[in-house]
Amino acid sequence: MTQTKCPNCGWLVSASSVKCPKCGQTIIKSPAQKGALFPDFDNRSQILIKKGLELIHKNRFKEALPLFTELADSNPKPEEVWAFLAFGLLSMRKFKEGLYCTEEAIKTNPDYIRAYNLKASLLDATGDSKEALNYIDKALKRNPEDPETLLNKGGIYLRNNKLGEAMELVDRVIKLEAVLGLHGPPRG
Repeated sequence: MTQTKCPNCGWLVSASSVKCPKCGQTIIKSPAQKGALFPDFDNRSQILIKKGLELIHKNRFKEALPLFTELADSNPKPEEVWAFLAFGLLSMRKFKEGLYCTEEAIKTNPDYIRAYNLKASLLDATGDSKEALNYIDKALKRNPEDPETLLNKGGIYLRNNKLGEAMELVDRVIKLEAVLGLHGPPRG
């Protein structure tokens, strides 16, 4: 079942719900949002994302930054917005800009493990595996059994020809999945 957050109180409700059972807020998305690129964001946020991404594609990150800052400031979980942007920038190979976004996410919520993982992925993509592993270790200090972080660390080891260490981490994740009853790919 697909769920969405109530824009008013943040309560998780079925994506097909019309009203939030907790606060009564109307949930159903407007027709414009149904086909939107980012359906979890309201119309204003989608405009900011679209304009920001257009500027990034034109290599004008400094002009896009205030739009993304406004987007993060208007979101109840700004670290998720910064992480979302960092992931998009990673896929666009805009590593410097993505690193900036991960720093904002970490500054906003120092316990947000996904931001550490994204920062490690960005650093690894730039060839700085040592610093990437440093951020992986920071994430593991917050949750030593996070499957996404363990697999990320294993991937860095693998890319650096440390097959034994990579396999140990994969085995650890498999054991964690068996103990925790996880199925499918790990989620952060």
